[in-house]
Amino acid sequence: MHRLASDLQTLRTVADHAAAQFRPERNAAKEAERELVRGLAEAYREAFGQKPPMRGWFADRLVPTVGAAMGLDIGWRVVGDVVRELS
Repeated sequence: MHRLASDLQTLRTVADHAAAQFRPERNAAKEAERELVRGLAEAYREAFGQKPPMRGWFADRLVPTVGAAMGLDIGWRVVGDVVRELS
């Protein structure tokens, strides 16, 4: 039993060390959010013949409201990045 406790303690020490080495990205990729924004932006472009505004009602109200209805938190920076990427 002593050996098992010792092995578990070693495993915990190694796991703690590995976890301390891991530094998650401050701004995660937000792929689901980006896909939703891309779809909304493309629909806007198709309907109006131009890219949607990166700020204002589109980024500050419409996109966050649609995102919240789907359980997503979408800020204006994600909207701006996606709109800039549209060709």
